[in-house]
Amino acid sequence: MAVQKIVEEEGLLARIRDKGPRWRSDLRARMAHLPQVGDVRGRGFFIGVELVADPETKAPFAASLGVNGRIRAEALGLEGAA
Repeated sequence: MAVQKIVEEEGLLARIRDKGPRWRSDLRARMAHLPQVGDVRGRGFFIGVELVADPETKAPFAASLGVNGRIRAEALGLEGAA
């Protein structure tokens, strides 16, 4: 209940509704030059960036390349964890 009270008192949902679409739009604009970005989508502050091997067909990277693991390791600063 305490969390819900803070969310309401500080108008967090209204702020998320206001800023979420702008964040997605800004992110799309900043990544528009990257052919590997297939899409930027989400709701509120939950935003996902789809990475693709082929920008024309939106085909994903082959699992054997381990792209997702390498991105995770890099993002978390985990050396040799990919």
